[in-house]
Amino acid sequence: MLSNDSKASWARFTAVPNGIIDWLLPDLTGAELKLLLYVCRRTRGFGKVEDRISVSQMQCGIRKKNGDALDRGTGLSRQAIVHGLRRLEAKSVIHRVRGKGRSASRFGLTHQEAIEQAKRNAHGTPDDQSASGQLNNTDTGLQTRTTKNSVQENDDIDYLQRYSEADGDRLTTALKGYVAREPNFWQDHGNSLFPPSELVVAALRALHGYPVADAQNHLQWRLLHGYTIGRRKGPHSWQWFVAVFAQHFGDRRRAEGSANLK
Repeated sequence: MLSNDSKASWARFTAVPNGIIDWLLPDLTGAELKLLLYVCRRTRGFGKVEDRISVSQMQCGIRKKNGDALDRGTGLSRQAIVHGLRRLEAKSVIHRVRGKGRSASRFGLTHQEAIEQAKRNAHGTPDDQSASGQLNNTDTGLQTRTTKNSVQENDDIDYLQRYSEADGDRLTTALKGYVAREPNFWQDHGNSLFPPSELVVAALRALHGYPVADAQNHLQWRLLHGYTIGRRKGPHSWQWFVAVFAQHFGDRRRAEGSANLK
């Protein structure tokens, strides 16, 4: 039995859900784990389900009005925090309620779904376990899962051979820039302002091996021809970009293939 002094000491600890440690650690990058622990501290550590936390607080920590520091933050760069939060949301480890105007977003843990998925993956067949590799690119959040003896494995290998993390960064920036012209409309239709990592991977695959610069040029062409946010023929979800790339670059590849046959 704990003494009163021991109880007082334990009161200064933050309880991290066991499932996060038992099941999610292999799926988290260092930056993601830092952010997850910080959110856990600011919420569960104060007996809250969620709390308002700004990116600057995650980066450098929180100070009282008198200037005294409450914590030092995560020490991550602003870009790493933005990308890390987006990946944690995509993995269903945290949830975010975006603030209005200049108000900070509210964050909380929603890890149970991710834990159950990790358990299902761990309890798969030996072949599935040995072949289910996962690549986490810490700067871009791009993820590729390979499955043994499947078409998906070939697609993933082809993607890794053709594109780099810098390509993923450039395409992510281009997609964000496209929707940044109408952020309110975009969010009102249930979209985040940052493309999910899985979407970026799908968009890169849809380029059929063509350089990201060609995708950027094609997006510029779309804008010039009225494919803007809010219009009927413009994007209403992130999936629109994948469909547009697949059609354009698929047609281009087939046309070039036909020309080579002549």
